[in-house]
Amino acid sequence: MKPVSARAIKIISLNTLEVERTRHSQKKEKSMTKTEKQLVEYDLTTAAISKLSSLYMDLTVSGLEDEAGFEEVELARKVVKGKRIAVEKQRKVFKSDALEHGRMVDSKAKEIFSLLEPIETHLTKEGDKIRDEEKRIEAEKEAKEKAKTQGRVDDLLKVNVVLDYFTVATMTDEDYDTFYTTSRTNYEAEQTRLAAEEKAKAEKEEAERLEREAESKRLADEKERLEKWDKEQKAKEEKIKAEQKKVQKELEAFQAKLKATQDKIDADKKAAQDKIDREARDKRLKEEAMALAEKEAQEETEKAAQEKVWAEEEAQRKADLLPDKKKVQVWVDANLSMPVPSLKTEGAKEVLRIAVEQIDNILHGVAAEIEEL
Repeated sequence: MKPVSARAIKIISLNTLEVERTRHSQKKEKSMTKTEKQLVEYDLTTAAISKLSSLYMDLTVSGLEDEAGFEEVELARKVVKGKRIAVEKQRKVFKSDALEHGRMVDSKAKEIFSLLEPIETHLTKEGDKIRDEEKRIEAEKEAKEKAKTQGRVDDLLKVNVVLDYFTVATMTDEDYDTFYTTSRTNYEAEQTRLAAEEKAKAEKEEAERLEREAESKRLADEKERLEKWDKEQKAKEEKIKAEQKKVQKELEAFQAKLKATQDKIDADKKAAQDKIDREARDKRLKEEAMALAEKEAQEETEKAAQEKVWAEEEAQRKADLLPDKKKVQVWVDANLSMPVPSLKTEGAKEVLRIAVEQIDNILHGVAAEIEEL
């Protein structure tokens, strides 16, 4: 058997002492009255617990080989456990008595309450009459204050002032009147300023509208003027086209007349030539009948005479045609030297250019025909 250490002996002795103290306490408790039990404290005091702590909190086990340390720890643990169990037993005893006492106290209190309740109820009802009236008066006062405050808020909103409800409600009448008067004055001044600005804005907008109308009228007049000018230009161009058609028609008539004249000249020339040819043929036949013997000699004479006749007739024909040719040449020169009008529009210029080109071609053609007469 292993020897017990001095420390373990101390723990066992302390434990035995505590067990004896617990037994003594239990005997003493049984002899206590109920009133005394209400004042009983647990036998394990804080000082005793401190003593246990100083003895046991330093105990440790270094490992499996430390059997002595383990034994000391186990003995100490059992001592502490025993004390905890003893405290728990005391607690149950104390609580059992306390519960019984509580039930007795509650029963007596209920009996007293049942006697006091009708008295308290009566007194409460009587008191409520006053309290209810006071509440009604207070509620009426609060309603009036709320209505007054709301009226203030509404009046301030009308002058464009927003304050929190509490601030408005806590204002004195004098402070509110002063504040409202100032706010209304400022509001009216602001409204006057805004009205003036609105009037100025309206006048500006009216001026701008009149300016836009004037500009619109100016643009409309300008458009009308341009349309009129364009219409006039179109009328001028139409007139030019009509004049060109007239010139073209007159030129075509002149060409037709010139052709007719030329045809007549050609016909007269052919007729004269036919006459000459007949006369020459008759004369030649007559001369052949007179004398065949003089034929060769007469042929030379007749040939010379014939050439002379032809030359004289050609000279006479040219002399007859000279006046008409001169007239035509003068007319052609006059038209070629006719000045061209100055135009503005490109369309009119193009039409005139084509007309002048066509007239020049015709006149130059006439001049060439005249030269061949």
